Amino acid sequence: MNFAVAKSTPYSKPFSSPRRKGAAYEEARVSCSSAATGNLCRWLPVNVVGQVRPCKRSLHSAVVYENNMVIFGGYDGLNRVNDLYMFNFSTHTWKLLPSMGLAPSPRDRHTAVVHLNKLYVFGGYDGSSRVNDFFSYDFTTGQWEPVVAQGLPPTPRHSHSAVVHNDCMYIFGGYDGSYKKDFFEYNFVHSLWRQVDSKGKVPHARYRTACVVSGDKMVLFGGHDGAMHLDDTAAFDFTTQTWQILNTRGVPPRHRDSHVAVANGNSFFIFGGSTGAAMNDFHELNLLTNEWRQVPAAGSHVPCARFCHVAVSVEDSLVVFGGYDGAERLSDLVRFDFGPDVTSSSPLPDSTLANDLSAFVNCELASDIAFIIEDQRVFAHKLMCMRCPYLRSMLTSGMRESHQDEIVLTGIDYSSFLTVLEYLYTDEATIDLTNAMSVYQVADVYQIERLKLICERVIMTSVDVGNAATLLLASDSCNAVHLKEKCMVFILQNFDSVSKTESFVEMGRNNVELLLDILKRR
Repeated sequence: MNFAVAKSTPYSKPFSSPRRKGAAYEEARVSCSSAATGNLCRWLPVNVVGQVRPCKRSLHSAVVYENNMVIFGGYDGLNRVNDLYMFNFSTHTWKLLPSMGLAPSPRDRHTAVVHLNKLYVFGGYDGSSRVNDFFSYDFTTGQWEPVVAQGLPPTPRHSHSAVVHNDCMYIFGGYDGSYKKDFFEYNFVHSLWRQVDSKGKVPHARYRTACVVSGDKMVLFGGHDGAMHLDDTAAFDFTTQTWQILNTRGVPPRHRDSHVAVANGNSFFIFGGSTGAAMNDFHELNLLTNEWRQVPAAGSHVPCARFCHVAVSVEDSLVVFGGYDGAERLSDLVRFDFGPDVTSSSPLPDSTLANDLSAFVNCELASDIAFIIEDQRVFAHKLMCMRCPYLRSMLTSGMRESHQDEIVLTGIDYSSFLTVLEYLYTDEATIDLTNAMSVYQVADVYQIERLKLICERVIMTSVDVGNAATLLLASDSCNAVHLKEKCMVFILQNFDSVSKTESFVEMGRNNVELLLDILKRR
């Protein structure tokens, strides 16, 4: 199973939580670690609005995408399913997501992760065999498609674990006919599988363990090795590519499998699982001291014992959905709040800074500079323009432009400059495939690195047979290294199709060196 940790906005008033700053919060955190009381570290039900609900299930997967929990697949007691549901923590509603294209077959014991705007599903059991197929789901289009990748993927398996760190997904262990301890990396940028040649003491082979990422480390606990349940704790350091079996203090949880785990702050939490019987105990490992403690059950809605459930971490809450209690599948949605009870306080309104500033983009009110682009005047404010190194230098270095009220800019188009100005005022910009390359070129000249990355990611998720050669040519001229390599790998993988397109012929006419590089790398 996979459990994702993502930054998200609060659910609603019941999900409000304090920022992790200051002595007051640290005092509350210490109190929480020593003893849970009626208003600290409590279990509460999650209010669900509307009639749409997922069916009862176990052996499914869950991830966090933006302010939503997304679940896929699993086993309902009679059949394996491949439906995709999203729970919105702001509206408290479930939604059955549209599924166009080629979706994964019904399955359980698979893994799912999120990278950028896509859900990725790998492996599992389809009712007749273990599989190692790999699919992506685009949240913006509702489209499923198989992932085309280079390298050697993991063998067909189920009950493995998956996490994401930076631009890579990592698969550990599972069962492919034997219990595994191999470790694989899938690079999203290069669409490449590789087996990780890790150092240190690799954990025993196992399935149904629980893994999370905390900082630059992946932490796992427990599982089953085919002969017995396990209770060891191990960590993999992504920086040094080294495994370590942790020497922990305190009383660790009982050996188990099919539990869930999340990271919160400097702690690793596990809940439930099977020790031979369903459990509902809750444990915390402090990753600074390597000390285990059992978190006392508190609150009005402590979940029943279960295994093969899922959990995600949202803000300062753990959210649990479904599972199996030994008699029936479950569909309840329960949360555990890590922070103090602030439900009696008014909710903190959302920040309006970005919206307020966006109203001043190309607004004459209080403007102190105007740019002339393609014979059109764009009003701006010098203070906001200072966020751009290029414009800051122009306005403050003593150049003649620094003494002008109107500055003529050449070599850029009007709409792209407005998008760049929108970013300078709000830290956000409306970018799609139609304007991403032109905005990238302006951001490159104006030295706005984060905006370049935003444009690059939009383009990288849109490469196809028809536009790959055009994007390769454009990325080469803009020195967009990651995008150029992505396009190059795509063209090499789909050379027979891409080479027949008019855009490929046009690229060859304009840049013979690129064409020769492609032919050489084949």
